[in-house]
Amino acid sequence: MESIPQVPSKTGSWQQHINTWKNSGLSGPKFCQVNNLIYHRFAYWRKKMAIAEEKTQEAAPISAGFVQVAYASTEAEYLQLTLPNGSNWIILQVN
Repeated sequence: MESIPQVPSKTGSWQQHINTWKNSGLSGPKFCQVNNLIYHRFAYWRKKMAIAEEKTQEAAPISAGFVQVAYASTEAEYLQLTLPNGSNWIILQVN
């Protein structure tokens, strides 16, 4: 007798399946076949959770604070800063 595929009804249950799938190295359809899940439901929850994760990342506050910089005396005549956005700043030493 063939068993009926599992239909997890709660988000937490599907989150657990999605996390297990990510670590399995299997394709979505193969993971569902091995774990007796219905693929279209798996795909629905995978997409839904990916969208929710993107929204969470977008809503994360970006720190606009300052970073403490330790100053060490050097004999260099300039200071070059490379910022996270890729811009370079060169500050020349004036005597």
